[in-house]
Order: sequence, then structure tokens, then C-alpha cells
Amino acid sequence: LLQSLCIARRRRRSGLGSALVAAAIGDLGADAGCYCHAVEQLRPLYQAAGFRVLCAPPAWLAAEHATIAARQRKRGGDDLILMHFGRAGVLDSFGEALPDASARARESTVEGQR
Repeated sequence: LLQSLCIARRRRRSGLGSALVAAAIGDLGADAGCYCHAVEQLRPLYQAAGFRVLCAPPAWLAAEHATIAARQRKRGGDDLILMHFGRAGVLDSFGEALPDASARARESTVEGQR
């Protein structure tokens, strides 16, 4: 789980955040994955590194994601999105593949065209 990436204001937009994310995922094994709770404004940073937005957390992560999102809202922060990076895809607690948000959007578009 990648969480709480913080860059000093004067160092933002310098590539440091991208370098830290790249270093973190660079240490993953070939079949490993990484989840990230991100604010919407950082979506492009994580997507550029290969993260995908999930439409729902896997069952084993649902309670933790809800707790972290509630804490963020209580502090007056932005809503969080759950993102995943992985070479092997996203699996739920039963080993079933979970769709990412872009896959769900594609499915909705195809169904709407029928």
C-alpha cells in the first residue's frame, strides 16, 4: 500500500513525486501489486506511473479504505480514490479479477450503444 506521499511545496512539480513513486513500484516483484489511496488532483501522477483507478476495493481492503477515506473527510480533505498498480492484475480476496474504472466505463459505453 502506497500512502501519504508528501512533497514540500517548494519542491513540487520538480519530478520528485514521480521519482519516489517509480522507486516504490520498482521494488515490486514481477507478480506483485500496489494499492494507493489518492486525492483526485494526484490521479495524473499515479496514472503516469501505471496505476489504474478501481471502481471498488477488493473485499480484504474495503474496511481499511473506508476508514482512511472517512479520516480524510473528517480532516476536511478531498475525497480519495483507490488506485492499483500491478503487472498481474487486481484480485479480490477469492482470487477473482476485479475490473478497474476504465473497464467499467468501456462496458457501460458498449451496453449503451446496443
